[in-house]
Amino acid sequence: MKMAKSLAILCLSIIVFSAAVGQGGTPPPPNVPPTVSITSPAEGAIFGKSTNITIQADASDSDGTVTKVEFYLGAVKLGEDATAPYAYSWTSVPSASTYSLTAKATDNQGATSVSDPVTIEVRVPGDANDDGKVDPTDLATLLDHWNPVGTGAFWEDGDFNGDGKVDPTDLAILLDNWNPAGP
Repeated sequence: MKMAKSLAILCLSIIVFSAAVGQGGTPPPPNVPPTVSITSPAEGAIFGKSTNITIQADASDSDGTVTKVEFYLGAVKLGEDATAPYAYSWTSVPSASTYSLTAKATDNQGATSVSDPVTIEVRVPGDANDDGKVDPTDLATLLDHWNPVGTGAFWEDGDFNGDGKVDPTDLAILLDNWNPAGP
């Protein structure tokens, strides 16, 4: 008797499902993964060693909501943010090197996607030519590009604080890190 009852319930379920599909009922569409991209820092950005770097990302989900964005240095998770605008402050950047950053978004149904990587460079503050030393060559570069009211200067010009100028602040950074012998 139990088997007959189970069989009857199974048949009824099949009939109801078939009727729903036959009347235009369709299974729900598959979940579309979210999209995510790092908006800051820019590809190729240069930072001084021991700088705090804020990583920002845009994320959206066309068929739901983004529940979190995780920030990665290679395969190592740095942190996450569950609310837009999505950001993480990477403090105590370990050493002068090149780093690859990514962001991973998760949606309300558990689907994930990973951003394209953004490569940044961390250098010794004051080292304009990236030779590991802060020396007379770096001072000469800074003085050659001296422009305290200008814009558009880069690390290689002696703009060590990223404000687009080569000015007394950059000179102070160079002098504070003076080390002609290198590491």
